[in-house]
Amino acid sequence: FAAALKVLISNTQFITYVFMISSLFTNAGIVSIIYPFAVFGFALLEEKRPGKRFWRFILSYNLAILFLKYISNLNFMNFVLNNPYFVTFDGYMKLGLHHLPKTKELVKHMLPEMLIVAAILCHEIVE
Repeated sequence: FAAALKVLISNTQFITYVFMISSLFTNAGIVSIIYPFAVFGFALLEEKRPGKRFWRFILSYNLAILFLKYISNLNFMNFVLNNPYFVTFDGYMKLGLHHLPKTKELVKHMLPEMLIVAAILCHEIVE
């Protein structure tokens, strides 16, 4: 058990990568398209592990996405998200921001980003 825990702790960046890719699959849209570019285009191509600047950028971007998802689910944003112009724009662009009336759906919609934040914070503790 201790050896498995040590392996898990020493490879927290790979756990973060899995959460980043799963975020794209669960919340497909423009707001989550940066995750595969960050993982496959930068992080896995680095000779060494990605540095602190990479993780700070991903953490900041992820917190901004969580903030946008939270704001888009407040009641005063309902008229903006149901505006015919926004509906047409979202139909073409697939932003990935949705107004979800139930809390369970909202948590399910925001869960991958929350897991990314938790994994990045665990990764920063380990390093």
